[in-house]
Amino acid sequence: MRIAPGLAASLALMGSALAAPQKPVPGRYAVDAASCATKDFFLTVKANGFESSVFSCEGLTLYLRGEAGDRTLWQVDGRQCRGLHAGSGGPKRFQMEVQPNRLRIAWPDGTPASTFLRCSP
Repeated sequence: MRIAPGLAASLALMGSALAAPQKPVPGRYAVDAASCATKDFFLTVKANGFESSVFSCEGLTLYLRGEAGDRTLWQVDGRQCRGLHAGSGGPKRFQMEVQPNRLRIAWPDGTPASTFLRCSP
């Protein structure tokens, strides 16, 4: 059975529209390409959390806030967070913007957001 070209194009568009929103990719992140090259990593993203020298969180729950182009915005609830930006340890809510090979975090204490580049594994 042959599918008409118009129907095939419509099905392809529907499939891409149903694609899952991009989530933070596990790996090591730095502030720029030079820092990646020298292995001066700032952030390590794991399957259910992340660590940095200033802020760490475990038990992340992500809630989709929106998508635009190659950007996905998540509200993040961390079950157990600690560090300079967390004040006292415990649950924290903040936002992450995910782009291909980039991650932007809006820190829970209101510190200006930081953007990190995903370094090659």
